[in-house]
Amino acid sequence: MGCYKKDGIQTDVTYWDRLWHERREKRHLIDLEIDPIYKLLEYFVPQPDSSIIEIGCGEGLRTLNFAKQHGLEVTIFDYSDVALELAVENAGDLGVMVDTINGDLLNNSLDPDRYDIVWSVGLYEHFCGEDRQRAFDEMYRICKPGGTGIVIVPNSLNLPYRLTKKFKETLKKWPYGYEEPFSRWEMSDRMHKSGFKDVETVGIGALLSMYRWFLHGTSYANRFLKNPTPFKSLNEHLQRIDLDISTGNYLNNIFGRELGSRGIK
Repeated sequence: MGCYKKDGIQTDVTYWDRLWHERREKRHLIDLEIDPIYKLLEYFVPQPDSSIIEIGCGEGLRTLNFAKQHGLEVTIFDYSDVALELAVENAGDLGVMVDTINGDLLNNSLDPDRYDIVWSVGLYEHFCGEDRQRAFDEMYRICKPGGTGIVIVPNSLNLPYRLTKKFKETLKKWPYGYEEPFSRWEMSDRMHKSGFKDVETVGIGALLSMYRWFLHGTSYANRFLKNPTPFKSLNEHLQRIDLDISTGNYLNNIFGRELGSRGIK
């Protein structure tokens, strides 16, 4: 799935099996109150229907927590068996029933018009060439008429992300393989081309993104994300700005840590 090898960077299934095996050995939790990606999912789907599928589920924690909160039927899809096993273990911990599908998104592995919510985070940036648009087209194909498609990806204009990625690639320590981040304009264009209507693209997490990326992989990154300064009231103010999802927040919409795009089929 995606660019298996580009510029000498290997990202085939064995690469992801190894990464998720390491994550399986060292579990981590997501703080849903301050997690930008979970906030985007809540923003895009304020009143969920009955079914949700995450494409490229990885650990699946956000989908599982969202499904538990709203009582949704859950499907997790990945082409790494290790990722699926990890997500199933997390589902058991949360008391959520899941269906699992192992497959390649671009090989028509999924039924058409099947899911109310089709979403993905941290996957589409791994596609290149013609496959980049095909991934959006496949999301549209499996979404129910009237359903919601959501893609969340790294922002090409987020400087801390670009600097950290370049530095770690130079040291051969970048953990996520080949990635080509998106601009908000490319995101919206590809959603429209696939057939989605009422497309909305927003950003989030610009202000505190330096703490995530410059401290990436360290044990104290999350601590600084929650408390970037010694002052509680200032920390709360910075978090409100960082997690603000609105058309008027130009800082997040242009330079956000992540970009999210939602369309209706």
